[in-house]
Amino acid sequence: MLTPAAVSEVRRAVRAALALEDGDATVRWTWRARVPESDFVDAVERHRATMVLADHVDVLGLPTAVRREVVAQRDRERMGALAQIRLTAAVDGLLAGVDHLFFKGVALAALTTGDPGARGDGDVDVMVSPDRLADAARALQADGWTVRPTYTSDQTSWAWRYQRWGAHEMAYDRDGQTIDLHWRLDPTYDGLPGFADLWARRERVRIGPVAVDTLGSIDAFAHTLRHAAKDGWESLRSLVDVHRLARDPALAGLPVDRVAAATLSATEAAIGLPACAPPFTRSSAPLPRLLAAQASPVRHATVPGQRTVRQAGFRWRTSRTPRDLCVNAVTLLLPPASTAAIAERDPVKAIALAAQRRVREVAWKLSGWRTEVP
Repeated sequence: MLTPAAVSEVRRAVRAALALEDGDATVRWTWRARVPESDFVDAVERHRATMVLADHVDVLGLPTAVRREVVAQRDRERMGALAQIRLTAAVDGLLAGVDHLFFKGVALAALTTGDPGARGDGDVDVMVSPDRLADAARALQADGWTVRPTYTSDQTSWAWRYQRWGAHEMAYDRDGQTIDLHWRLDPTYDGLPGFADLWARRERVRIGPVAVDTLGSIDAFAHTLRHAAKDGWESLRSLVDVHRLARDPALAGLPVDRVAAATLSATEAAIGLPACAPPFTRSSAPLPRLLAAQASPVRHATVPGQRTVRQAGFRWRTSRTPRDLCVNAVTLLLPPASTAAIAERDPVKAIALAAQRRVREVAWKLSGWRTEVP
């Protein structure tokens, strides 16, 4: 059972494991049976902390039953990571004619630890220039990947153009695996660098049988700080990414905005930061939200429109330009996902259809207090 007390113990255990990774010879936490063993295991699984703890189960003094479960979780995550490595290599081949950058997942694991399996299982995230999005989408579709119903693959439709303008990614599924195809790193246009700048600063990492391009350390750090904030610091795995990236001395002089400072404050409070982390203004503001989110199951919408409002709130907090404010206002009223089924090419007709569809969708949700579109 996931409890606040068990999550607190997992935070302490992760802090101690990361300190050991950082070269600290002092063991700063060991098992004291403050929570039931099963609750601790549930919290480890909820926060994807297995890969951090598994190598230190003996030093941390975890009891036999907990060790067995953590190691079993680690083995499952490793198997998932192997599938992700194979898929990354396959996608790299599919997009050979299109400049592309892998990020998060096995690419981030390789960048931060040298081990592409160190973050465990997940999807494959790949970014292309907006100008090559159509080419990349066609390459995936030709290989049998199917776009999710909340996106459109009809490149002749107005919905495709609107999605390209108002969204930043689209998901493709096949045989239980997912590729997230991005043309921006996050929902904002100007909050993070565009593809050309990211490509100029790219780094090369080894992922199993291939070497692939990924974000440079500074760009990976900036993205991870924002990604953790967008999710409300609900996952310890994201904060572990922040901690590991912050070990890079090249980040010492990096400017830190308020969103980045909030994530660094959350990371320091939850699991600690390495001594060489960039300086920032500490804040306790994220802590109530962090504590509530981390002690809850992975968040789902509980009231109609919650996801849309949540994403809009993040955009408002991170928007710095009139363009981003405009995109946020328009997509709050008409989310790109609401237009995916519209095949109309004419913009005027398509917008009219999209508005009608959106009104019906909102009315349907409110009438039954529903959170999902059928």
